[in-house]
Amino acid sequence: MALLDLATAELTVEGRTTSVDPDAFAAARPDPLAAAEADLLCHLDHHHPQTVERLCRLIPTRHLQDVRQVRPVRLDRHGVVLRLETAGGDRDVRLSFGAPLRHPDQLGAQIEALLRQTHGCRTRRVR
Repeated sequence: MALLDLATAELTVEGRTTSVDPDAFAAARPDPLAAAEADLLCHLDHHHPQTVERLCRLIPTRHLQDVRQVRPVRLDRHGVVLRLETAGGDRDVRLSFGAPLRHPDQLGAQIEALLRQTHGCRTRRVR
């Protein structure tokens, strides 16, 4: 038997670190997409490249300079993260959902909501 006695916990997001109460950490529920994240990302990347391309319209043009390829790399209750690959390195950009997901069945509607935001945005082609 293994026992984890958590004395402190910290969460770092985009270079900002926040302390997390150990009791709150222990009581936290898993992300509703955690079990299916890898399959969902592979499906989006391999079967829906046009969706990924449309989502790029939500990224500021300056971030797409010299981008050779865009790949979905993370998916959670808060949004999708796209990796912008360049010859000089990579950059990750999060596209946030309007509200956190409570169930995986809500994912399609949230992706559609992001895609609706792209209407009227100019096409931003990645090489």
